[in-house]
Amino acid sequence: MTGLNNEELIGLAEWLEQLRTELGTASVAGKDQDIRFELGPIDLEVEVTATQERGGKGGIKLWVLNGDASKKRTSGTTQRIKISLTPRQADGASLQVSDRVTGTMPE
Repeated sequence: MTGLNNEELIGLAEWLEQLRTELGTASVAGKDQDIRFELGPIDLEVEVTATQERGGKGGIKLWVLNGDASKKRTSGTTQRIKISLTPRQADGASLQVSDRVTGTMPE
């Protein structure tokens, strides 16, 4: 494919799904906390490589390179892409996360 093994590549859709899962976990964990954070836009910059699938469905697949893979030379072309996301709940409301506060807050 690109001279990289499967451990060094993750599909862009899978990578975004993992981000969604992490944000959901943070939101649930902070549901009953006193201090909440509203998530604003998240700007991500990742290095990707594209492969073309031949045959039946064909198409192009984007693979996100992990830190080690991005340092290696590949036979494919790599590109750096920037993605801006604004997390929202299913109903369109802003996503809230929070952190547990111990002790007292300064006045």
